[in-house]
Amino acid sequence: MPLRPYLLLIGALFVMGCSSKPKPAENTSVKKVESKNSLPGTVRGKGWKIRWMTQDPKDRQKQVPLLIAKSETGELFYQGNIPNLRMKQVQAQLFQDGIMSATLEAGALEANRKSRRLIATKGVRVNNLIAPNVLKVTADKITWDTKTHSALAEGSAHLERPATTKTPKITSQAPKIWLDTKTGDMRIMGGNE
Repeated sequence: MPLRPYLLLIGALFVMGCSSKPKPAENTSVKKVESKNSLPGTVRGKGWKIRWMTQDPKDRQKQVPLLIAKSETGELFYQGNIPNLRMKQVQAQLFQDGIMSATLEAGALEANRKSRRLIATKGVRVNNLIAPNVLKVTADKITWDTKTHSALAEGSAHLERPATTKTPKITSQAPKIWLDTKTGDMRIMGGNE
């Protein structure tokens, strides 16, 4: 028997792919994955370091810091789809339009991302609220609204602002002190100057 037909048969099998593997079957069943916008429960921890960013008002493509904080303990919890932050024994830097505007120390701090409001309580001390060495505020509670650029100090509120070439030294203690954190305007409510 001539060798040529066998060689042709082997060559044909090689070209046709006798060693090719069958294609895997396509998966026609698609599983739907449900996504939740909120996490159930609360996440708690010690030694927290938080960087809270917000949209840059000058450039919608950029994020700028709003708060950088460290605390002994902290927790993140959801109310509906809104993340809330609660920290204890806090040291923080507060930013306004991406520029650091204050340092804060407090026994407790709560933040709500939707309302863009920070509430510090338990022996609150704020330094350099407008610019370095401009004023110091202490109070039982300070609420800082980042949307309206205002802060309200309540409960044994005490304010000190050193004299400048344009303004005299101001020292005040009152039940409430309201501050515009952008312009430096203030209102003393029910106290003495």
